[in-house]
Amino acid sequence: MMRALMLPLALLVAAPALAQQAGPTSIGRFQDWEAATFTEGGRKVCYAFTRAGRSQPNVANRGEVVLTVTHRDGSRDQVAVRAGYTYPSGAEPAGTVEASAGNVSLAFFTAGDAAFARDRSEAIQGFQRGRALRVQGPGPRGGTVTIEAHGDGQAARLRVVAAGPRARIDPAYVEALAGRAGEDGYDGRSIQPYYTGLIARENGGRVEARIEEERIEYAALIAPEANAAAA
Repeated sequence: MMRALMLPLALLVAAPALAQQAGPTSIGRFQDWEAATFTEGGRKVCYAFTRAGRSQPNVANRGEVVLTVTHRDGSRDQVAVRAGYTYPSGAEPAGTVEASAGNVSLAFFTAGDAAFARDRSEAIQGFQRGRALRVQGPGPRGGTVTIEAHGDGQAARLRVVAAGPRARIDPAYVEALAGRAGEDGYDGRSIQPYYTGLIARENGGRVEARIEEERIEYAALIAPEANAAAA
């Protein structure tokens, strides 16, 4: 499934060397970034890195999610995101730099657990005027997840679609979201979606799930009356 992560871009200092030799020397910390140097083949390498502010959904045994920008002699501004798990072969994550002057889209290619920006210059320019980087790519098992959020200040709608050969959900969870118990009632797992749906309905909204072949869709709606009640 598609994994999304958010990385801060409060300050770009220098910047990915993923295979760092032992004994890096810290230059200092600059807001969300930390800069350091190390020696590789007798030459100094400078790099800066920042850790993801959040990553969704969770992946079991996932390592740290880190954005790194590295300068080597003859190879500047190598931009990489370490995902914390190994990407499927041929994966091409998509990145978006969020900026007040307009978002910047970035293309990545992958090798192992890292995604590298195809256009280094475009990535660095986007970082310099952006506030955050969002990267979406396939999870370790493949498949995709599409997330759409819409709102007008009153009503809000969230739609999540998971697609792929391993996309599945227990049909009992779908019934539980709608407030319908199975023949044996609710168990320790189905009671959670039941309460999720119940809370949404009691606040003027709804949560529902639909199952199709190799596709699952979740939809959540917060209605205007729900916001009024909350106020």
